Amino acid sequence: MADSREVAKALLDFFIVVQSRSGGEYFRLLCEAGLTVSQYRALAVLARAGEPMTVKELADRLALSAPATSRAIDALVGRLWVARSEDGHDRRQKRLQAMAAGRYALRRFDEARLEGLHGFLQGMPAETREAL
Repeated sequence: MADSREVAKALLDFFIVVQSRSGGEYFRLLCEAGLTVSQYRALAVLARAGEPMTVKELADRLALSAPATSRAIDALVGRLWVARSEDGHDRRQKRLQAMAAGRYALRRFDEARLEGLHGFLQGMPAETREAL
């Protein structure tokens, strides 16, 4: 049985190959939208969170500093993709939530990634796809 480090290395190699062969459309859409990877990640976390989050909670999830997270959020708020509101219990805190337009944009990015992955898998022999 392979140890976890060997499996992790194999998975990393696989992800690199998949990204290099299928990520073009995704990155093109990010560039067209003028969106950074940090902004995309912030939007994805907020859209999938199910409830509003504070900047600190989001920063912790993204492993970014609070100032870097705030800059990413400022851009998303400006696009009306994220709403920022006062916390009901602590007015010093701001709550962040993905808006419908942000969730729609996220779906477009995810669909581009899915299409790229689909194209990558179509190029594989059926036996290899089955093994995955």
